[in-house]
Amino acid sequence: MGPLKRLFLEEGPGGEPIFTMKFANGAAGVLHMPWGIAATSPKERLEVVGQGANVVVENNTRLTYYRSGNRSAAKPEYGRSGTFFSVNDEAPLHWEMDCYSGQPFNMHIFYLGYAFEVLYFCNRVLENLPIEIGGLEDAWHIVRFFEACQRIGDHPIEFAD
Repeated sequence: MGPLKRLFLEEGPGGEPIFTMKFANGAAGVLHMPWGIAATSPKERLEVVGQGANVVVENNTRLTYYRSGNRSAAKPEYGRSGTFFSVNDEAPLHWEMDCYSGQPFNMHIFYLGYAFEVLYFCNRVLENLPIEIGGLEDAWHIVRFFEACQRIGDHPIEFAD
């Protein structure tokens, strides 16, 4: 999402932190870390909402892309649809990891999300090229976020450019 512009902390009903963030590029985000979830539920859930569409990723192994559209091909007035099916080119797309094939993408390094980072690093080293992503500037932004979390109070923290 890029550099933070503003960070605000709200406490959830169980005392868990709920961070509301505004980014320098105008995007907004929420980071909610509930401690009351079931131990059997997915530990990670990410949702990115765009303009009329959104993507949900659960446990890095299930992805659902909710494309923009309507619930019915006839596009009737709300509450008047005779079907719950979406038209094919507007229906959600779902991807889930294939756990049964002996493919590299079933290795932990892939579904934990590290494979492409490791491949990038190895290729840059083998080609004797400098690392251009994931450098000190990114680390600096992460440290700024954690430092802000330590000192946050009842008022939002504003980040200077």
